[in-house]
Amino acid sequence: SWSYPGLILVLSWSYSLKLQLFYQLSSFLFHPLPLSLHSFRKLQHLDISGYPLPQIYYDNVISETILFMPTIKSLDISNCMFLDTNVTHLLSHLKLDFLGVIGDQLQFVNIQNLDTLATKVASHCKLEHVLVILNRYTNKVGILETALKNLFTLHRDMIQLGYNTEHLELQLREAVLDTMERFPGGKIIQHLGSACLLNINVLARKRHSEGSPEFRRQARRAVSLLLISINIHHYCSEVVKHCVMLLSQFNIYEPDFMFFEIFCSLIDILNNQAGILRQMPAAYSDRDRESSRLISFYTVRSINHFVCSSSCERKNTVGRMKLVEAILDILKLSFKLFKQSPHETEGMEFCSLLVEAWSTLWNATDEQPDSCDRFVTNGGLEFYLESYHVCSQVTTDDPVVMHRIVTLIRNMLGLMGNIAEVEAIRPKMQKSELILSFVALESFSSPFYDAVSDIMEIKYSAAGILSHMCSDGRGSWMIDYPTYDDIVQICPHVTERWRSRTDCCTPTRIWLPW
Repeated sequence: SWSYPGLILVLSWSYSLKLQLFYQLSSFLFHPLPLSLHSFRKLQHLDISGYPLPQIYYDNVISETILFMPTIKSLDISNCMFLDTNVTHLLSHLKLDFLGVIGDQLQFVNIQNLDTLATKVASHCKLEHVLVILNRYTNKVGILETALKNLFTLHRDMIQLGYNTEHLELQLREAVLDTMERFPGGKIIQHLGSACLLNINVLARKRHSEGSPEFRRQARRAVSLLLISINIHHYCSEVVKHCVMLLSQFNIYEPDFMFFEIFCSLIDILNNQAGILRQMPAAYSDRDRESSRLISFYTVRSINHFVCSSSCERKNTVGRMKLVEAILDILKLSFKLFKQSPHETEGMEFCSLLVEAWSTLWNATDEQPDSCDRFVTNGGLEFYLESYHVCSQVTTDDPVVMHRIVTLIRNMLGLMGNIAEVEAIRPKMQKSELILSFVALESFSSPFYDAVSDIMEIKYSAAGILSHMCSDGRGSWMIDYPTYDDIVQICPHVTERWRSRTDCCTPTRIWLPW
């Protein structure tokens, strides 16, 4: 063994040497590297990646390796620059199990022939090569970060060009998950890893392959890692955004799978985003606003999936964990931004968040009297009226905008229908303005929207709410206008206007009192 300042290199002078590693060698090495290689005729593994010598020496390394080390099996020349454009031809004389060519030296290598040079190749040229990087360079953070970035770009570009990557996706997901698990505190790795998983997972859902046992195993593992990432990097909006977008894709909220961990993390994210939205628009840029909107939207969507797959008992549990209060808080803050420009692009983007949030409350309050009461106690009825007045005044001939508005009104009425089913809460709904909004929606129509099924669903839901209000009898009616008799006469008109051929589904329970 011998050493130079900044270099400790231990070598066995035996011909049976198996490994020689050159790591951060100093540029003042007195003898060129190739002169020290020919002594090791049985060397099998050579790594000179990033070796800081003038370029002319790298070509000699390849020649020396071929001439004096015919048993070489693994060669890593990553980040080495070559002057000889015939490097590919020289390497073809070796029978390598592994070849590392990560970096700019690929401009001197024939990329088309890379796979013929070794059984496994590490480069940024193909998905198969990037997979080798993720599985081999497991402790080199910088290389892994670059590999994840290239994985995202390569996979996206290959899909756009029509290539089928399905045969690699399970392996790619596993390698990305392994990398994220090894570096939970690496912000860049968590950011890029979740982006890669999201890109791969979207395609799997399009092919309907997410139901396979292997995918579900990986999905459960991904959810666990994403929750850890969110907890560690909660201050980084980009990491949180990709994590919640991915969580909304992994729809695996099974009864016994991390119930409280998932839900508590989602509620924490929602409360944090509510704090950010309160400070908008003065203190945040457009990019920050958009990031917060996306985080809120996908968090609410994940909660909605969570609630839809929960039993009544679980819904009662999440209700006690202040789900309704958290969603209602986000609703009110988002609505302020929506009503500033309901016809504009930004307004429509926040409208999507409103649609998802009202849908979540609709599902969370289904057969849940306590959750319904929480909504009313926290100003939900007043907020419904404010939302109704703004939505009813939106007039546009854009069918996309009108579809979102109609869907929003439908979800609002679905929630109000759940509240109207609770006998103890119905007296709090005895307000003229509230009753009149249901009367107006009972005859809802729009010259700019002709989807019969959606409009009929709104009419039926509104009439169903009124029927519940009347079910307590004339003696329980506490307002002067509209009168009890007015409402009793209105309700049957909806059934008379029903078109028997209309393709529309609506719950019959809302008409039970009638």
